[in-house]
Order: sequence, then C-alpha cells, then structure tokens
Amino acid sequence: MLDRATLRIPDYPGNSMFNTLGNLALNRNAGLAFPDFRGHRVLQLTGTADILWDQADPANETAGTGRFWHFHLNSWLGTPIPDAITSEFLDYSPFSPQPE
Repeated sequence: MLDRATLRIPDYPGNSMFNTLGNLALNRNAGLAFPDFRGHRVLQLTGTADILWDQADPANETAGTGRFWHFHLNSWLGTPIPDAITSEFLDYSPFSPQPE
C-alpha cells in the first residue's frame, strides 16, 4: 500500500499475453475481488489503474519485468458469499510467485 487508497501491484511474468495490461491501457477503470472462502465473504474494490513501465525493482518483486500498476481505490463493498458456493484449495498456480 502506498497510502490509504492506493495499492502498488507488481506485474510478474505470466503467459506473456498482456491481457490485463492491455485492457488497463485502453480503459483505466478497474475492479478487484478478494474472496475469503473460510469467512464466506468477498471484498470488492473499484477504482482506476495506472501502468508503470520499466521501473526500478531492487527487491525483484516483478521477477524481472520492471512493471507495476497502481490501483486507486474509489469505493469498496464487502458482501457474503452464498453458502451454496464452496471451494477447496488444491495448489498454487505454477505461474504465480510462490508464497514464502
């Protein structure tokens, strides 16, 4: 978090399709959803995003891409997840940075 309303998100190597960054380059409006399946709720954020290209990354958060994006929060909403929706953790994506 850069401040109370701005997230700095690293853009790490994925499938090299640039779908999300391409969408944000054309339309800055963005939404993020953070499901909490154990707590049966979801946090929904809406706002705008800016892409930062060729940034210094001394902590290697981007795994070498040097790209980040800033999410500027406009509003948030917390809602329950219906009990009929269930989940089971299987594994982390091999394309995502592994948690420590």
